[in-house]
Amino acid sequence: MRVSAIQVLAALIGAAHAAFWVAATVWERPSKAIHLRAHLPRPPFAARAGYAVLLASLLYPVLVAFAPEWGYDGPLNWSSPVDGALLGVGLVVWAVGMGVLVWASWVMKHFTGVDGMAEGHELVTAGPYRYARHPIYACFTAIALGLALTFRSFPLVAAATAWFIASLWWVEAEEKLLASAEGFGDRYGAYRRRTGRFLPKLRL
Repeated sequence: MRVSAIQVLAALIGAAHAAFWVAATVWERPSKAIHLRAHLPRPPFAARAGYAVLLASLLYPVLVAFAPEWGYDGPLNWSSPVDGALLGVGLVVWAVGMGVLVWASWVMKHFTGVDGMAEGHELVTAGPYRYARHPIYACFTAIALGLALTFRSFPLVAAATAWFIASLWWVEAEEKLLASAEGFGDRYGAYRRRTGRFLPKLRL
């Protein structure tokens, strides 16, 4: 694919990321102050660093748009005969990730950014949460991986892997709290048994 076309594609992807960020900021804003009655444990450095890696991934299209010699044709990018096919696969993975992310964020709304149990906290089981317990973590992984394939970037492959590993800590910590007496107890246990962690549970 020509570099100029890649720059336009990167600009469009970057604009989509920015639009989502603005919309999510509005959705996550509560109508009143949120008071936590239980907090998640302090995350280790690796888990906190995962968010920085994820942010860098979401900003990567800006690098491609303005400096394709570093973001697309640089020493940290691969080149192969199947790059066109990988680009197509990458765009599909990215688009699915973005679509489900918007859906999940809209359903979760102001509980999305809560690092603990808030007063009046509800167990959300609608939308994608009907099938999977942590679709947002899965979506960000898909987005980073889709970008890696689209822009044939080794750093983005590493970033997608690092984010997924970091998200495992957050998922474990959240599930432990949600299944506790301070969380939803047996209700969450029943919900966990009928849903998948990141993807819908396969049923025979």
